[in-house]
Amino acid sequence: MLHQRWVPTFSTVTLFLLAACHHQAPSPDAGSSSAGAPAIAGEKAAKPAAGITGVVWQLVQIEYGDDTLLKPDDPARYTLELSPDGGASVRADCNRGGGTFVLDGSRLTLKVLAYTEAACSPESLDDRYRKALDQVATWMLRDGKLHLAMALDTGILSFAPASR
Repeated sequence: MLHQRWVPTFSTVTLFLLAACHHQAPSPDAGSSSAGAPAIAGEKAAKPAAGITGVVWQLVQIEYGDDTLLKPDDPARYTLELSPDGGASVRADCNRGGGTFVLDGSRLTLKVLAYTEAACSPESLDDRYRKALDQVATWMLRDGKLHLAMALDTGILSFAPASR
């Protein structure tokens, strides 16, 4: 049974590595602005962002590279929302946080996440969730779910959209 669990984990990590390493050169007919930057670059970045911004994402699980799996008792208490204007909002159980994010293709960087410091229950995933978010390096949408890979293949956070 351990071998069956390892194969999907390896496949998922491999997909994230390929996505993070993939670089597509701009097409020659893409054009450029007077500043020398490709005019189409902003448009390409905005299209994938539209799929993940403006959505409240609820944490489904955190799966670490050692196969440790953490699932929140109440996913609504662990959320992430990326605003189209570059703002990031987080609910981490009894704490709230905010900051900014940068999308660059499949790369995602969450920056300056400042949190309230309420003392959550001992069973809370608050600290582990916040630490995992600080390590996010890449993102991928699959089957309507958002998957965030942490740097150095240390784990993957999986989210589902919150029902409104």
